[in-house]
Amino acid sequence: MGVELGTAFEQWQQERATKNITGSLLLVGILGQWLLSLSRMVFKSKESAWLKIKELHLITGALTLIGAFLHAWNLGFGMLFFLMLSFIFNSILSSIYTLKTEGVVFNKANMSYLLPTHIVLSVIVTFLSLMHWWLVMTFN
Repeated sequence: MGVELGTAFEQWQQERATKNITGSLLLVGILGQWLLSLSRMVFKSKESAWLKIKELHLITGALTLIGAFLHAWNLGFGMLFFLMLSFIFNSILSSIYTLKTEGVVFNKANMSYLLPTHIVLSVIVTFLSLMHWWLVMTFN
């Protein structure tokens, strides 16, 4: 057809409505992850509720990663580059943590740093996302 996927995707992403919709959905997903995390602490004693919240947290995390690429095809530069890099690394780290806790990989390895690092990166991603949202809303 003569149109590359990346080029068509970048043109689609340049539309203001697309940026606003995907960015808003992405921010809601990122903030929603924190609500799920807090509810995980509340419902950890109830096994069935805990498992449902954990599964929803994992699904939402995967969807926010997809949403991030729908929102921004390239990594950007400056703060946006650091935001995307942190987001991707955090997703990889959480996948490794999940696979380890499920007993799929690294069964005997001591990876006690995974969850604290995931939380720190989540705080960074949330802060940078809110900062990006504020800058876009303020200066557009």
